Amino acid sequence: MHGALRIESDYLVAEVIPFGASLVTLEAPDSDGGFANVVVSLESPEAYRDRSRNSYLGAMVGRYANRIAGARFELDGVEHRLDANDGPNTLHGGSQSWGRRDWVVQEQLRDSVTLRMDSDSGDGGFPGEMIAMVEYRLSGPTLAVVATTLVSAPSVLSLTNHTYWNLGGDHPGATIDHHHLEVTAVDYLDVDSDLIPTGRRLPVAELLGDGNLGGRSLDHCLLQDWDPWDGGWEPTLATHVATLSDPRSGRRMWMRSNQPGLQLYTADKLGIGARRGVALEAQQLPDAPNRSEFPSPVVRPGDGLMGTVRWSVAYVFDTL
Repeated sequence: MHGALRIESDYLVAEVIPFGASLVTLEAPDSDGGFANVVVSLESPEAYRDRSRNSYLGAMVGRYANRIAGARFELDGVEHRLDANDGPNTLHGGSQSWGRRDWVVQEQLRDSVTLRMDSDSGDGGFPGEMIAMVEYRLSGPTLAVVATTLVSAPSVLSLTNHTYWNLGGDHPGATIDHHHLEVTAVDYLDVDSDLIPTGRRLPVAELLGDGNLGGRSLDHCLLQDWDPWDGGWEPTLATHVATLSDPRSGRRMWMRSNQPGLQLYTADKLGIGARRGVALEAQQLPDAPNRSEFPSPVVRPGDGLMGTVRWSVAYVFDTL
């Protein structure tokens, strides 16, 4: 894509743009060695500024991925009112989400690119000045995406990468209906009509069945392995959370994450074509700032020093 930042390994080629620090192409081989772009993309960097077409395609979303009920939360006894951009709730940090802004390119090498976001205190209603750095790095068959943060005052944080995947190749008319998904999560969060958690955990097996995505309309947060409702999850090195495969192309993608939640969205309302891709969003849990029983999304000065991994995912590609 003209104007994008290109990185490559001996197995993958990727492109990133500063707007939203967005992954806009990732070319991977199929079982016959043929390369195709496996992320849902628009035709140019400029097209990503059109909100009617860009549903956070490939973007790094913050300050808070997913929803916060009532567009408010309390922290250390202080109430913070947020930008309500999803009915009465806040979605993906508000109308000026980090996925809707230009990041600053810090470094580009053959196999990696690093971008920076500076966010003032009060940005979207969130307290504390925050600096975020995200690195996209290719190594052989692996794309690693790692974000580090620095915050000046107590705040809440939930980052995610909002790529929509189609392992058959991104083209008009393509869908994910022939894809198969396996996950390590056992439960998922029940939600109300506004997609706010109700407090119930339900079995993933009832949601995914045999793992074939055809005919399944999904927008649910899957729960990684942590002790129910005791806040017992702690960030660790990224562990395996999902395997997405496409029998037609023979491509397979293994996903690792260090986050407690994985939002699974089959993109039934994607503006450029329903079900054109599937989003697998590693993140904190929705409405966690208002849920003391959830793993805490609170960050404090000293927690997020540069070089300390606060959010990481890795996607490893092979063939069936």
